[in-house]
Amino acid sequence: MEMFREIYDLKKKILVIFGPPSYGTSSDCNIFKNSNFCKKLEGKHLNIPGSRPLPNDNNGTPMPFVIVGDEVFALSQHVL
Repeated sequence: MEMFREIYDLKKKILVIFGPPSYGTSSDCNIFKNSNFCKKLEGKHLNIPGSRPLPNDNNGTPMPFVIVGDEVFALSQHVL
């Protein structure tokens, strides 16, 4: 069975679909790490804004923009 993964925005619009088909031989983490999207993300070739303070943060601590995934995805600067 072919398994593709998607990344959605807050409005449930698909931003990216990545693969390739794994046929059960690769983990989600490896498929993501080997995807063109992940390579662009880690290489800072996507237009992700720089860190900014959160609204109403009195200390002004800059926080990065992130993609929230489940436990099968390895943590990185932009993936939680």
